[in-house]
Amino acid sequence: MKITVKFFFDFQEITGEKEIEIEIKKESTIKELIKLLEASFPGVKEITEHHEDYSVLLNGIHVNLTKKLKENDVIDLFSVIDGG
Repeated sequence: MKITVKFFFDFQEITGEKEIEIEIKKESTIKELIKLLEASFPGVKEITEHHEDYSVLLNGIHVNLTKKLKENDVIDLFSVIDGG
């Protein structure tokens, strides 16, 4: 099945992409999607190895990594930005 992944901040810088369409197995979780992205874009793991360093939205809603994906879902990946 196909889903769309939108990259923001550091994710966009690492991947060189704003958005990709990716083919994943039916019933895949967000965590499994993250593993695929780490394999395709090695720098992604620098962000995703610590869950507090990024946020995931599924169709505009904050969800945990065990949520199962469906055809045509849209994932937004944001790195946490520190500042003051």
